[in-house]
Amino acid sequence: MLIGNIISTAFVYFTYRSRLRIGESPEVPRIRNIQSVQTNSPFNILCCVHNDESIRNLTSLLEASNPTEASPIYAYIVQAVELVGRTIPVLVPYKKKEEGNRFSPINSLAHHMMQAFFNYSENSSGPVLIKSFTMIAPYKSMHETICRLADEKHEPFVILPFHENHQVMVGTNLTVAIRQFNNNVQEHSPCTFGILIERGLPRLLTLSHFSYNVATFFIGGPDDREVLALASRMLGNRNVVLTVYRIVVLRKKLSEIKDEKMETRLDEFKLRNNKNDCLNWRDIEVEDTVQAMDTILNSRGEYDLVMVGRRHADSSLSNEKMSEFVQYPELGMIGDTCIFRILWWDGECFGVARKHGRY
Repeated sequence: MLIGNIISTAFVYFTYRSRLRIGESPEVPRIRNIQSVQTNSPFNILCCVHNDESIRNLTSLLEASNPTEASPIYAYIVQAVELVGRTIPVLVPYKKKEEGNRFSPINSLAHHMMQAFFNYSENSSGPVLIKSFTMIAPYKSMHETICRLADEKHEPFVILPFHENHQVMVGTNLTVAIRQFNNNVQEHSPCTFGILIERGLPRLLTLSHFSYNVATFFIGGPDDREVLALASRMLGNRNVVLTVYRIVVLRKKLSEIKDEKMETRLDEFKLRNNKNDCLNWRDIEVEDTVQAMDTILNSRGEYDLVMVGRRHADSSLSNEKMSEFVQYPELGMIGDTCIFRILWWDGECFGVARKHGRY
């Protein structure tokens, strides 16, 4: 990753004024995350899509996230359409096509995309409720609509497609606009967000023979704990195999105070999955950051999905200190490495980051 998912006969409009405050409100806590989702409550995910090429990977990700009767998935799917010739952003609930009605090109694409999600919902292993919208807005302010919707629906998780997914299809100009949109969402998101990067052909989702091989690299910090929370949920699905590479930097281990919150999360994770044969846990000790990156580059496996945090507890892996090696800082150091330097891997990568603030 570097990681998701998301209905009246009347149109619903959201109008955003220039004085709209997207940041935190003193009245309502804005920080929400995957760790806060209880095992017996719904898991809400908001996902923005630009075209239909990502549908297979997104539905595979939803299925892997283990929808159950106790914890169904509520997926808010938002089709992003660039605003042309209008000044007011619009969020339109999807209306199923009725026989004899003619659709505009935008509505026809929306129908094709949303029907694919509804088909998945009807055949998923557990309850997945799809709520779908078309968002028509300028890319420069589109993040306001997404952030407001995430806030109003109390979403713990927002998934965005990487701007270079299907670059040939969307074109260079739109690729630049999507990247800025993603960066704006990262800056203003009221919750955890993930950027889903796709490599190779979309995997075919066959629910009757579903299997999903996932890997994650864990160094520590709030973002890695969010990855671990999602990975823990996935392990409830017997068709998901998870490999956790826990990388311990000895220099840091000897010189810095132990992160008690991280250690607690790891202990809880191991205890909960002690007898789970679908979990492969690998502790790897390295001397420094260089060895850590070499370990990641040399890790071998045929994975459908690799999940990594954007920021890490080890400050030597920060974007500021490694900027000369990072092409896309929005992915973080490891996410950038996974996508552009691991040549043996051909699948999805999901970069996850928590809302900025105290953890």
